[in-house]
Amino acid sequence: MKHIFIAGVALLLLCLTACNSSTKKSQVQLTEMSSDEKPSEQPKAMSSIELVDIIQVKKEPYEYKIMRRCDQNLPLITNAEGQSYYDNRIILRLSYQHQVRYERVFTKQDFAQLVNARFLKHARFEGMAFDCVTDAGTIRFTASLTYPESDLYLPIRITLTTQGKMTMECDETLDELPIEENVTQG
Repeated sequence: MKHIFIAGVALLLLCLTACNSSTKKSQVQLTEMSSDEKPSEQPKAMSSIELVDIIQVKKEPYEYKIMRRCDQNLPLITNAEGQSYYDNRIILRLSYQHQVRYERVFTKQDFAQLVNARFLKHARFEGMAFDCVTDAGTIRFTASLTYPESDLYLPIRITLTTQGKMTMECDETLDELPIEENVTQG
């Protein structure tokens, strides 16, 4: 329940800062969450979700669908306390007049070119959310990589054209953050 609340807060913060014309970069903060609980013997999994909505792009209706599924075939993530977690796969689909314009299955490895390798090793692909439609008519989504049960997350902007072309970028840099090396991916 705690990580669902944290994920909700993270996505709310992403939405509040979405499509801001300011060139400021937000600061990534590392806040440790203390827990008196002993690690579970079973890996923890996030619940499956499916988000579907209709958005207007240049006065035309487009439908997007985001589906998050726990994937037990991906490597486990284990935190410093020894708790292990399953990672997720997320499917993003964009349709226009019932024709799929874009569809892709994402895992956190899809962001390896954008993210610090140390962070990626310890992070879980937590979620994806619709961000906005830009004045240029592109559609923005934000993906979130997080340390399980912590406030540390990294947003990645995914931009789609109505023709189905995709670009990704990460505005944050984690090079200066302390990354615990005793957290392992199993």
